This record gives sequence, structure tokens and C-alpha cells, in this order.
Amino acid sequence: MFRTGDPERFDSRLWKSQHLSAQNRQLTPLYVERYSGARKNRKVYPHSFWEFTVVMNGKGTILAGDSKIDVETGMVALLPPGCSHCEDADELDTIWIGFAGSMINPPKDSSKALVVSNLQLAKMAERLWLFSERRFGEI
Repeated sequence: MFRTGDPERFDSRLWKSQHLSAQNRQLTPLYVERYSGARKNRKVYPHSFWEFTVVMNGKGTILAGDSKIDVETGMVALLPPGCSHCEDADELDTIWIGFAGSMINPPKDSSKALVVSNLQLAKMAERLWLFSERRFGEI
């Protein structure tokens, strides 16, 4: 499970097909992961790339920098590079999507998480996760 490090070190299987463009500096997905369960360890994860945290089911809190953000099903948090964060919940089903690239226009205060409630975006994240979980070869 990748959570920290430099995007150059990731070997993203999503971008290895001859039918897709190679990893580029505009936008490169690094990983798509899913976890369901309790979040009580409170270990903080900073990293040098962007991350979407998508809440598929449950309620909890994202501790991001100095902010405490209540989240529930259908909410999506965009966490900028360098923003230390962790989740706190009795039961939470989330998808994490890490990505890097120059295509991203950071908000004015790019040290804070941006959170929206958008079930359509959550469903798109789930489709991406299902697509990335196929183990029958390179995409």
C-alpha cells in the first residue's frame, strides 16, 4: 500500500498500456486503493503528491493539517501535497486516489483540504477503483 514517497518512485500499473499515453508531467495517477474498517491509529500521512479521499460509506473525521473535517457517504476530500492527514472513524469505507501533475491548479491556500459532497464523483471514483483492481494483466 503506497502512502508516502516521491511520485517518481511509483510504478503505476494504470499507465503501462501501449494504448494509453505514457506517464506525463500533466497528470499521472499514482495509485487507487480502497479500505473499509475502523480508523483509530491516528498515524499522520503527509506526502509529496495530491490525494482524493472518497467516502463510499460511513461517517468519520479527516484530520488534515489544523482542520478537523466531518465526512460521510458521498463526500470527497482533495488533500494537497504536504498536508498531513489521517482519518478517525469507527467504520469507514474509503477510496484513495493519489496523483501528480502540472495540470492541477492549486487553490489559493493550497495547504488546506477542499471537501465537497458529490455522489456522482464518488461513483466515478468507485469505477476507477474497480477498473484498477482487475488482475488479468496490464491495462
